[in-house]
Amino acid sequence: MIALIMAALAPAVALLLYFTLKRRADVERRLPVIRAFVIGVLIVFPVLVIEHALETEGVSIPFFAAQYTQAAVLEEGIKFFLLYTFVLRFAPIKNTYDGVIYGLSLSLGFASLENILYLIANGIETAVTRALLPVTVHALLGVIMGYYAVSAKRASRHGRRFFSFFLALAIPLIFHGLYDYILSASLGNILYYLVPFMLFLWWFALSKANKANAK
Repeated sequence: MIALIMAALAPAVALLLYFTLKRRADVERRLPVIRAFVIGVLIVFPVLVIEHALETEGVSIPFFAAQYTQAAVLEEGIKFFLLYTFVLRFAPIKNTYDGVIYGLSLSLGFASLENILYLIANGIETAVTRALLPVTVHALLGVIMGYYAVSAKRASRHGRRFFSFFLALAIPLIFHGLYDYILSASLGNILYYLVPFMLFLWWFALSKANKANAK
């Protein structure tokens, strides 16, 4: 069990270290980062309850729409609400990169517990695939969400603030739904779609992280 938990947490630790070391972390930011991670862990429970309720009630949703309503909207919506309401309102924010770290930490908290539960159910042999795909996707979406959420918070113009606020939720939601669709649809060789998707997601998230880091 210890080996399984370590395998489940390893990708989250690696990703958090990678993005944190891109810019030296302030001491006063460490506690809010931990708090964001814990909040992310707690998100898993209401998500599981709501998803179970949808399955139990037999809610009928068209296949493509289901990739968004049953996972993307639910998970990204709750993450965005808690990030903006309980993390960014109280955490110290000196620059846009702080948002990147907070969004990343919250998403990795969610992904870590989800990963532990998945490995318990399916075995440690799935750890590498989980690390490269769902955990990484959650992390990169957290980077994007955090970047735009803090951009909205720091924007001086109302229109710019609203637009960044909208992108903080809309972009992770779109990417998450597309990722789920690629995995669930019968598209032939899935790697033809999944590899370009992951490369683009990495590029997009890193471009935002680098832009935040330059400020």
